[in-house]
Amino acid sequence: MYVVLRRWALTDIDSLVKYANNKKIADNLRDVFPHPYTAADGIKFIEGIMDESPAKVFAIEYNGKQLAR
Repeated sequence: MYVVLRRWALTDIDSLVKYANNKKIADNLRDVFPHPYTAADGIKFIEGIMDESPAKVFAIEYNGKQLAR
């Protein structure tokens, strides 16, 4: 079992949309978090943070699987 924190990449889009498209998440976050959460929302998010230096928001991998958080 292992966990990796890493920078976001556009290849994370499917995982991000899968986990972010949850009404309970949107209900408990600021009004700017969309529901439904679409691929376009995910691409906008990833493109907005992927070049931050230093990185402030990380993607999580658990046992080699992408877990968008």
